[in-house]
Amino acid sequence: MFIPLSWNEKRFFVAALDSRARAAGREMAGSIELWYRKTYRLAPTDPRFLDAEPETLLKEYYAYQYDAMLQRDGKLPDEFEDDDFDAELERATAEAESDNPDAWEPEIDDSSEDD
Repeated sequence: MFIPLSWNEKRFFVAALDSRARAAGREMAGSIELWYRKTYRLAPTDPRFLDAEPETLLKEYYAYQYDAMLQRDGKLPDEFEDDDFDAELERATAEAESDNPDAWEPEIDDSSEDD
C-alpha cells in the first residue's frame, strides 16, 4: 500500500539523500575509477568499466599522464627503480628488530614517588 508523504516528510528525505550523495561524491573525487569513466565516457554500470582490472585502470592513467608530460616537456621525467631494494628482507629485518628486546629503549617512569 502506497502512503503519500507530506511536503515536510519529503523535504527531510530529500535532504538526507542529498547529504549521502554529496559524501559519496567527495569520496569518488580524484579516484582512478572516476578518471577512467570520465575519460572513456562510461556509466558506472558499463560492462567495460566493471570488467576492467585495477591494474588496467592504473596503466591507462599513467600512460595518459606520461603522454601529457611528453607532449608538454618533450621528454619523460627521470625515474628509477632501486634494483637492490628487497621488500622481504626489509620486512624480515623490521620483524627481527621488533622481536629483539634490546632494540627497545626501557620505559622511563616519570611519576614521582613520594612514599
